[in-house]
Amino acid sequence: DSANPVLTFEGKKYLINELSNEIKESIKALQIAESVGDFALAGYAELGLGRQEQACKRPDEMQNSGMLKTEVFNLAAAGRISARCGELTRAKQYFEKSLSIGPHYAGWVKVSYTRLLVRMQLFDEALAFTSKYMDSEFSAKTSQHAIQLFRAYALSKTNKPKQAKKLVKNVMTQNDVERTKKFFERTLNSSKDSDFVTDIMKTLQAVGFN
Repeated sequence: DSANPVLTFEGKKYLINELSNEIKESIKALQIAESVGDFALAGYAELGLGRQEQACKRPDEMQNSGMLKTEVFNLAAAGRISARCGELTRAKQYFEKSLSIGPHYAGWVKVSYTRLLVRMQLFDEALAFTSKYMDSEFSAKTSQHAIQLFRAYALSKTNKPKQAKKLVKNVMTQNDVERTKKFFERTLNSSKDSDFVTDIMKTLQAVGFN
């Protein structure tokens, strides 16, 4: 029926009109990824489809196929997927290799790595890393502000509430604060670690993030 087209995926038929755009995009991405052997894209798509178990196998496939030798994006993607799968130490290694090869690569890698460090409670490492970017201009202001908020969390956790408050105040007085809040919330929730999300929000609210 052309009025209600059907999408066939893994032998099952789905009515396209009943699928969210996100699910449709993930299915499309997975089909493309599998046809060209792109394990990074496949892993992202599987996370989008809630197929965590399959996604968690992708970094190994990337490693075995030679995708993680020098490719900055693939290494960061393996880091992101590993972090979602709870393989935090492994994720850290992937991010660090990615950043050492491409230190000026996209802001999302720096945001994801900072989030990982504070999630692992490596606050001193997070402070050392974020201090390098305090005066940097990011193409996306939301990434810059997210890094500042993660830094404020690390400052709070290392008994430096005054510095944390100053940083949060700076973010809160920006004219795009609502966009920053949405981006930060999305960035936090994508960790799928509710204890971490609860703690960081409680800690930042205590120093003025509301």
